[in-house]
Amino acid sequence: MAALWGKSGIVGLEFDEGAIRGVEIVKKGSVLSVTAYAQVAVGEDAIKEGVILDEGAVAAALEELWAKGTFRSREVVTGVSNQGVIIRFARFPKVTPNRLDSLIRFQAQEHLPVPLDTVYLDYDVIGTRSDGEREMLEILLVAGRKEMVQGFLQVLTMARLRPKEIEVLPLTLLRFLKKEDASRQVVAAIDIARGVSNMVIADAGKPRLARMMATGMAAAELLAAAREEDTGASEVNLHREQFANSIQATIGFYQSHKDARPVEKIFLSGIGSQVTGLAERLESMLRLPVKQVRPAEVLGLKLGGGPHEDFVKFGLAAGLACRGWE
Repeated sequence: MAALWGKSGIVGLEFDEGAIRGVEIVKKGSVLSVTAYAQVAVGEDAIKEGVILDEGAVAAALEELWAKGTFRSREVVTGVSNQGVIIRFARFPKVTPNRLDSLIRFQAQEHLPVPLDTVYLDYDVIGTRSDGEREMLEILLVAGRKEMVQGFLQVLTMARLRPKEIEVLPLTLLRFLKKEDASRQVVAAIDIARGVSNMVIADAGKPRLARMMATGMAAAELLAAAREEDTGASEVNLHREQFANSIQATIGFYQSHKDARPVEKIFLSGIGSQVTGLAERLESMLRLPVKQVRPAEVLGLKLGGGPHEDFVKFGLAAGLACRGWE
């Protein structure tokens, strides 16, 4: 899709197995407009389970993506979700803002399974809660293994791109909930890519659980193709139901926590959300309403001309580009 605006924007990049997707967004006043979006193929073994394995092939694909999408900007925001990403929810004593950073960095090691000097650490305050004696800060800790993050940065540099930010993909999904009827509900948002899926559970817009699932579009297609009567504990049926079982297990784990409210709705995004019959099958198995996300609508993006029905699969990339304007 050709660029329509002269002003340079920010490009959100999603690295998927077999494909890279990009969305360029510019901001004029308070209006975010999509000026270009495109997808290119990349070798099936170049990216696996969210990790870049062939830097040369991915860098070449990025050059092709810029030519195909005619992106004007080379400033990018991308996301990561793989075994090198650690997400933890923790509570810290409430302190003054000028002491918070040092406190978290001093105590973070207690919540991480790897040495602190081997990761890049970031955090966000998501709320407060009393433990009965004092008020505590609810903190979202995010750590990315340095070697993995440096691999992404190296590829972007090879493709002559300028990284503005790297975000953890399950948290990108929170932007899809801002304009949905989720302001007071507990909801799960799931993005289904070709390789993996990302999931976040949010209570009134605040993240409460985030994870990557090693099942993607192929597992979603198997589930959608299964007939209602194909149930039971056979090996075939368990394989078919793997996708729904992963979601159910995640929801069950979340709801086992004290004070956790029940999940009320599921939102689907990504290329896998377009699988015919998937939403209906999940509704039947999980006994929860399931709705497909329309990225342009929920992100408040202006799209010029055409129906843009294929834009559904660009949701993560669009959400990442929006991050660059926040």
